[in-house]
Amino acid sequence: MEIVPESLRDPRIHTSVVDVADGFTFEGDQCGDGDELALRLHGFPEHSFSWRYQLPALAELGFTAWAPNLRGYGASSRPQDLQAYRLDELVEDFARLIEASGKSKVTLIAHDWGANCLAVCPTATIATAAPNHLQRAASLGHAGRLWLDANAQELVHIFFPAALVARIRPES
Repeated sequence: MEIVPESLRDPRIHTSVVDVADGFTFEGDQCGDGDELALRLHGFPEHSFSWRYQLPALAELGFTAWAPNLRGYGASSRPQDLQAYRLDELVEDFARLIEASGKSKVTLIAHDWGANCLAVCPTATIATAAPNHLQRAASLGHAGRLWLDANAQELVHIFFPAALVARIRPES
């Protein structure tokens, strides 16, 4: 299934499938061949294509830039069991991708759903899952949150991901 038409693709970005531990595969976009991995995590309901402008810029800065489709998106693995989409499972996916990259340094940049995963499962959890790799992490929210006050933002970080996991099933 073609999600991104050829006419919209950037020739500097290559789409491939990465095999990770436990038999999972992640389709994703890659750009650059630097010493440090810039792992980009998309939002809901988005696709790796949402990082199409940032990947070449990161590659120009010397990174290997990856934007995988998280589980259940695009051509990535789609477990049928709803429990396979728990936040701790998603964080483990991040660690699997870091290991599969072969890079010893990682910058993790997440948006929307990916950012909510970071908010609920702090970077310390990811650093524990992928020791000695994580150099820095950035959690980029979405514009819809700008009008919320601090207390409401805390509720969004706590409730929003849990509500989605309870309702969302993998794409079929």
